[in-house]
Amino acid sequence: MATNPYAQYNTQTQQPLYTPYVQAPMPQFQMPAPQCRQPDMIWVQGEAGMKAYMMAPNTRAILWDQDNPVIYIKTADANGVVSVKTLDYTERGSEQNANPVIANAEVEFVTKQDFEAMKDGFQRQINRLGSQINNMRNKGGQNG
Repeated sequence: MATNPYAQYNTQTQQPLYTPYVQAPMPQFQMPAPQCRQPDMIWVQGEAGMKAYMMAPNTRAILWDQDNPVIYIKTADANGVVSVKTLDYTERGSEQNANPVIANAEVEFVTKQDFEAMKDGFQRQINRLGSQINNMRNKGGQNG
């Protein structure tokens, strides 16, 4: 014969087992705004393609011209007003444009021998001016 294991408890004097369920407030997780990642390089066809590229307010885009060696930096302010900076680029190390500054300017070089002669001439002038200053000091000291 099976005995009731709960028979020892007086069920009439016990508190009810039911407690009202209070739901704890769930923490509010904010999902990060989706990152609208622009492509690494945006290619446009010439200046007309750059002008046609649509911009949202407060954004900036770097546009690469696929027809010419030009980069456009297009910026839209908070009001949606667009401004553009145009940059020309050349490839480094290319033989025809190795150093465009020197290529467009006439450059003259001085030989080491000419440089040493010029340096010696300047040193003689500095020594002569130093002697003149010392002579003026000595004369000023004698008159005072």
